[in-house]
Amino acid sequence: MSLELTPVHRNLHTKVTFLGLEFEDLILVLALAALMNLLAHFVSGNAHVFGIPLNVFMEFVVPALAVPFLILF
Repeated sequence: MSLELTPVHRNLHTKVTFLGLEFEDLILVLALAALMNLLAHFVSGNAHVFGIPLNVFMEFVVPALAVPFLILF
């Protein structure tokens, strides 16, 4: 009874990415979003950035802007 061997192609040098980010980068974006969410609760309700309320800007736009910078660098 002989053992049949089949070749397995593995490439250990490829980086696993999701939406262009590695796992550690996604954790950083989620942590930044959580931090901005906490800080947004302490911001006054009448402050605006580019016509967007500052708390919404901090919660959603800041982490969304962090993604292209992380992909770039």
